[in-house]
Amino acid sequence: RNFSDNEYDTFILTSNLDLGNFLLTYIATSRDMDEDNNQHFDGSAAKTLSMEFYNLWHQKSHELRVTSQFSDTVEFVAGIYKWDVDYEQRWDVRDLFPAIFAEFGLDRAGQVSRNGQNQTTESSAVFFSGDWHVTDRLTLSAGARWYVLLRRRRYDVLPRSGTHSWTQQPCELLG
Repeated sequence: RNFSDNEYDTFILTSNLDLGNFLLTYIATSRDMDEDNNQHFDGSAAKTLSMEFYNLWHQKSHELRVTSQFSDTVEFVAGIYKWDVDYEQRWDVRDLFPAIFAEFGLDRAGQVSRNGQNQTTESSAVFFSGDWHVTDRLTLSAGARWYVLLRRRRYDVLPRSGTHSWTQQPCELLG
């Protein structure tokens, strides 16, 4: 009764450039996920709860950082970071206790609810972390991170129906 058709593509690139007193590192990532699933969550042979859902996810990130290599007493890492993700999710919940509804003469077989969301997130950051080894037993550490996060969301609550038409009744949320 369960069905899954999932595809994941992941790419990670790490590049280091040794400059003597400093190590320059660049990291790039890309991840695409395409998930299509139908799962029965009821734990019984009776049709009491099933969920069909799909998720589309596209993510990319870039990081450039410099690491100190010139001292055993002072160490630091500083850099910039950028992360972007777009995703779309849809869920159809079905067969929520149709036998119970049928006992009361109510036809609730098939789809009970349909919802989902779209979201785009962009995040950028600048960071620094440093250590000063004052003695063998005492190290002072300091760090800072400044970031900007932009997120756009759209939630959809869709009418009950047995069809797969996605007539949207959107609710826009920004934050």
